[in-house]
Amino acid sequence: MPQQGVHEPRRHYPFPASEAPTATRGRYPGHKAAVERAEKETGTTGPFAKPGAPAAPHTSAAGIALSGAPGHAVDDALRMEGLHERRDRDTIRQYLRTGGVGMDPATTAWCAAFVNSSLAQEGVKGSGSQVATSFARWGEPATGAIQRGDVLVKMRGHRPGETGGHVGMATGRTRQGPSGTEYEMIQGNMSHQVKRSWESARSVVARRAKPHED
Repeated sequence: MPQQGVHEPRRHYPFPASEAPTATRGRYPGHKAAVERAEKETGTTGPFAKPGAPAAPHTSAAGIALSGAPGHAVDDALRMEGLHERRDRDTIRQYLRTGGVGMDPATTAWCAAFVNSSLAQEGVKGSGSQVATSFARWGEPATGAIQRGDVLVKMRGHRPGETGGHVGMATGRTRQGPSGTEYEMIQGNMSHQVKRSWESARSVVARRAKPHED
């Protein structure tokens, strides 16, 4: 991850049309499991249905909320913690590819790709861009207490869509630091690896997955 004020030499580009992730039902690994978790917990239709239960929500607004898909995306991301873009290049590359992002983390800035892939693997549509600040317009503002799976964007003085920012996901943990509330963030491309850090609430833009219908 580049230091503030230092331009990142790596390439940033939108997803190829053939690889752009969507929240299409069952398209990505992990989405089916998330839906089944929701069915089991709520008794909606499916293999765990209760008599007379309503249809399973899948990628509807209720489905995202009930399945906790953004939170499960954090679980997926945390399983990658400690992996380095060069030492573990193939593993990270496969993780990104599983979420519909075909790129080489050793040559391209990949923090946004990591978030997009993590979300896509749980059936949540990401920003569709590999530029970190694109997430400043993604979803909706995260109101109230920070939630596990909220996306945290470090703008670093840039506008949405401009390169030079950074992005990760909130684990849901908070603490009080020297400058007030801090959020724990899991991210890719932090010192060239998947890593957690504490970020001041004042230094990030917090966004939340926006409920949507199929």
